[in-house]
Amino acid sequence: MSRAPAQAPFLLHFSTGERLGVHGSALLGRLPRPEADEQFDGLLTIRDPGKSVSKTHLELGRDGDDLWVSDRYSGNGTMIRHIDGSIRRCEPGRRYRVERGARVDIGEQFFLVQ
Repeated sequence: MSRAPAQAPFLLHFSTGERLGVHGSALLGRLPRPEADEQFDGLLTIRDPGKSVSKTHLELGRDGDDLWVSDRYSGNGTMIRHIDGSIRRCEPGRRYRVERGARVDIGEQFFLVQ
C-alpha cells in the first residue's frame, strides 16, 4: 500500500514581513470573520496600520495543486500580478487562479505566493 504525499502548502510572504502558510481554505484580512453559515480551515490576520486592507478582504483556497483567491467586496480591491507580467483586477465574488511566484495586491499591502 502506498500513501499519496501531502500537498505542499502555499507560503504567502507579505509586504508587512509576515509569512503565512495555506493548507486549505481561509479568509484573509485585518480581522477576518466568516458569515454565520461559512466554515474555513483558517483565518489569516495581517497587520495594516493604514487600514487599506479590509477586515475580511479576500477568501482563498486550494484546488489540487492550484491556489485561488476571491475578493470579498473589499474597499480597495484585489489585483493579481502574474509571473508572465499580466495584471488582473479581481471582480468581487469570483475565483482567480494564482500561480507560485505571483504577487497579489490587497489595498496598500501585497503578498507573494510561494
